Amino acid sequence: MTDIAIIDNVAQTGGGFYIQDGAYQAVNATIAGNTATTAAAVYIGTTSEGNKYFSMTRGIIWGNRNSDGSTAIITRNGGTAYFRGSIIEGSASGAGWNSSYGTDDAGNIASDPIFANAANGDYQLAEGSPGINFGSNAYYGNVLIEFPDAAGNPRSLGEGIDLGAYENQAISSQMVIRYVKQTATGTGDGRSWANASGNLELMINQSQNYHQVWVAEGTYQPSQGQPFRMRNGVSIYGGFPSTGTPTMTERNWEQNVTVMAASTREVISNSNLDNTAILDGFTITGANVTYSGGGMYNNSSSPTLS
Repeated sequence: MTDIAIIDNVAQTGGGFYIQDGAYQAVNATIAGNTATTAAAVYIGTTSEGNKYFSMTRGIIWGNRNSDGSTAIITRNGGTAYFRGSIIEGSASGAGWNSSYGTDDAGNIASDPIFANAANGDYQLAEGSPGINFGSNAYYGNVLIEFPDAAGNPRSLGEGIDLGAYENQAISSQMVIRYVKQTATGTGDGRSWANASGNLELMINQSQNYHQVWVAEGTYQPSQGQPFRMRNGVSIYGGFPSTGTPTMTERNWEQNVTVMAASTREVISNSNLDNTAILDGFTITGANVTYSGGGMYNNSSSPTLS
């Protein structure tokens, strides 16, 4: 299960999720606001031998209540539970982990996720939530635009995805620059030329309104079988030299040829873009498709190209 919200349910046992003789993995799930006599959030049980478990990665379990008001939200009756990088109410963390919940696979916290308006069924994360940008993009192969959240919104709007089923959609008005070289340098997080990322696709996907992506000379390809995808409000500039710490005035796209290439589908695929999506200083080449739009496919889009 990925990007699923199980919210505001009532049951005798397992208000959110009931497992009997099964194995389930939940990634970026939100289980919240559920009520039951026992196991308000999750019940795990087994009547037979075998590997019966519930596993949660980058999820949120919060605000579930047993009928007596207790927060003992997970009941294991012969089953096993594993949690990694999630917000789990009442679990504590590290050495203080509540072992009755299951196994702490590291990175879990028990801090209030700060829902937007849980009383009215809005379990999106509000500003200041510890779950914002707390997750990892690795599960999605860094092609996050292909995987919207449970509300159908873009999955990556920051340094990392948010925990749970919903991505906070607040748009920053602060200009941010991400730096890309053909070969990553330093930490590779893209926050400076010294730590430039080698993954142009990821840097674009992590960008949001008012962000820029500066790309040094070289050839860049997206993930296998994927195109690059431009984003509204994001400016992508090629033509920077690959050495030093060049500024915008040192950019020269004729001398520092910067190539976006692909071999298995179109190089760039755009949908619902306006002119705030900017691509400047690139050569687009290498596409070999049997359908329309080899270099760039635009659907209801009018990006700015220069």
